[in-house]
Formats: sequence, structure tokens, C-alpha cells
Amino acid sequence: MKALSLSRPSCSQSQIREMISSELGCVTPVIVIPGHYEDKELAHAARIITFVKKANGGSNCASANAIILPQDWDQKEAFRKSLIQEFERGFDHPAYYPGAREKRDALMKHYLSLGEDRATVVEGKKSIGIKRNSGDCVVLLECGTPSKDNFDGTALTQEAFCPALAVVELQSQKHNTEEYMENAVVPFLNNKENIYGSLSCMIISPKSVSDDVIMLEKTISLLQYGTVAINSPTLFGYEVAMAGGTWGGHHQEFKHESGESQVSYVVC
Repeated sequence: MKALSLSRPSCSQSQIREMISSELGCVTPVIVIPGHYEDKELAHAARIITFVKKANGGSNCASANAIILPQDWDQKEAFRKSLIQEFERGFDHPAYYPGAREKRDALMKHYLSLGEDRATVVEGKKSIGIKRNSGDCVVLLECGTPSKDNFDGTALTQEAFCPALAVVELQSQKHNTEEYMENAVVPFLNNKENIYGSLSCMIISPKSVSDDVIMLEKTISLLQYGTVAINSPTLFGYEVAMAGGTWGGHHQEFKHESGESQVSYVVC
């Protein structure tokens, strides 16, 4: 209240009390493209995801919220192992945001009710001088594979805004990356009955696939997300907005779950 009053001296106290602040929301997906990854590429991918998930205790609109994996990918287990190692290596950030720990615990409880293997808590390093709560540790939530009887997309239809990360495995065909992206990944993510919001998404791709510029550009054009980042955090999309670009939901996403406006220098 005091900060708003000082920054807006022309506004009355009643006007100040009516002001609200909010973030553009999204269950930000991280699409892992199948292909051959070198060990350093797997580690780099895991490091990016760890950074964007743990930053601010998972309470920001660019936080990774769902990993989209190809079910039949040869390096799937190696990627999962690398991801857990990075979560363990990184420091846990306090989930300070009101309700964040309760939201995390509720999601974890739901998935544990489906089976003990559906929720895994990964404890990272403890920061010196900071009291850690058990609710600060990232929990991996196994949604399963769509069309399978045990699939549960609860974590995909609500923004976590906490240290929770959903994992989805989509059916895939080996050695046909373009078909997998176009016929499995894009339709699943563009259907907002499956996943919430259209603010941003991240694509993880090895050099062996990234050289196929035509396939990547086609995927980007088909994905209905306001920002699509490749091998980098989507928060750079927000930073671009500070230089005159835009940060907002995709204009063709009819439910407008990530807002009907875009952020640049002002909300327009």
C-alpha cells in the first residue's frame, strides 16, 4: 500500500486499495526432442530445467512445470538420472510464496494416492543460513501416458507455482522425430483441455537434431505459445519484453488462460 501510494501520488487511498497485481500464468512445458544426446548435452538440459524449476521456489510464471518425454526414447532413463542428479546438486530455494508449500503437498498427496512410484521427492543441497522446510524440495509427479488407463493430468491443468514438476510420456515412434513432434507433441500441447496456458514453452534438442532447422522452425510455428525457447530458459522472453518486445499468451489460444494482453513497456 505504501509503495503504491508513493509511486502514484495522484491516486486516492480508495483507488490504491482497489489496485491488484498478478502474473501471467502457464503450466510451462519442457519438450525433450528424441535423438542422440552426448553426456554433456544431457547434463546441460538437466541443468537448465533445474535452474528454472528451483528459481524463486518455483513461484514464477516462467518456471518449468511439465516435462514432455518421448516414451520410446533410448536415452529416457539416462535423462531422468541426469535430471535427478542436478536437482540433488542444486540448492533448494525456500518456497516462500503464500500457499506454495501447501499446493506442492496437495499435488504430491494426490499422486501418491495413485501409487508410491507416482511422486518422488528430490532433496537438494541446503543453503547456509537459510532454514529449509520439507516443502522446499522438488517433487516429481508422474502423470503417465495419455490414452493409458493410469494417466492422470491433474498437475497439467493447474499452474503449480511451487516446487512441483510433472512428467508426461507421449507415445513415439523411433527414428521419426518430425512425425513425433507434429503428430504427438504439438496436438497434445495445443489442446488446452490437456494443459493450462500458452505463455511459454521450452524445447530441449541435441545438436544431432538441432541441425534440422526446417523441422525446428515448423515445430515452433505450430506450437501455440507466446514464447518458444530452444535450449534456454523461457524467462529470456520476459527480458526481451523489457527491451520493447512482448511477453504474453499465444493470440490463437481461445481460452486466454495466460491473459488477453501482452507485457511490453506497459500492459496493452
